[in-house]
Formats: sequence, structure tokens, C-alpha cells
Amino acid sequence: GGGSGGGSRESKLATELRPLSAAAAAATGGFELLDFDGESRFSSLLHLCLSDKSANLVVFNLARLALGSETERKTELATLDYWLQSLENHAPNCAVFLVGAHADKVPAFEQRKAMSNLLSARFERRRNIISPKPLFFHPVDCSPTPPAATRTASGAAAPVTTTTTAATAGGG
Repeated sequence: GGGSGGGSRESKLATELRPLSAAAAAATGGFELLDFDGESRFSSLLHLCLSDKSANLVVFNLARLALGSETERKTELATLDYWLQSLENHAPNCAVFLVGAHADKVPAFEQRKAMSNLLSARFERRRNIISPKPLFFHPVDCSPTPPAATRTASGAAAPVTTTTTAATAGGG
């Protein structure tokens, strides 16, 4: 409680933190998903939700990191630092996936690789980050229409797997 103007968000979090019902657990295979939406005010609850057996997606705004102002870049990196340090403190052996949202706004591989190098240099000591090769993060397209690569030969949109976040950095 007590924050100004955040009551509905807190109620939403309280609802999300309830244990899964037997039906929900059966339908999801026992999978639970919590989205902190990049908000540090929920940090006091974080330790209740994490374990070394958890897998965590830390989502950041790749477009803001690659193309934003110096202030936006610093804020994005500071938020990533915060969430990765929180995970290290509460679940040092958990799996962590860095997800670069809005990759559709950073289409050039060279730009993505430069951001990958920046993140790798900054976070390489964290051995629990699972990264694809050749990038240090998983790029995710957030455009409202699927890219051409996800279209069938007839031009119809093919099924696309969407990613939901467990911990969000920078309001990706």
C-alpha cells in the first residue's frame, strides 16, 4: 500500500502473486509468470518470487539503448544493472535471459552487435546469463505487424511466438 496513485497496480500485483489454482497449474504445467514491469517499488517482494530454479527474462528497450539520448542510454543501463543485481542477490544461480525489445527499430545487425558488445562487456562476469550467439541478448520485434520472415509463401501471417516478461527493465 501507501504509494500515491498506484493502487490499481498494487492490486494487480497482489492478484498476480496468488498461488496458482489446481486447474491453472494443470493447464500451465505449474508454470508461473510474474511481471514486475520494471518497477523497483516491487523490489521488497522480489525475494519471495525467485529461486535458483527460476528462469528470468530481463527485458530492456533495445531502441532506447541503441538510438536514445545519452540520458536514456544511461537510464536503460542503470535499470538493467538494478534488475541483474537483484537477481544475483536473491537467486544467484537462476537462469537469466536478456531480451532486447523493439528490435524492429534497430534493424541493422551492426547496431545490434554494438549493443551486444556493450552489454557483454558490462555483464559478462554474470555467468548465469544465457545468451544466443552471436549476440549477448535475445532481440524481440515489437512491431504490430509480423516482419516478412514470419509470413507464409502466400503472404499470410504465420504463427509468431510472443515473449512475456518476468522482470522488465526500463519499461520495454
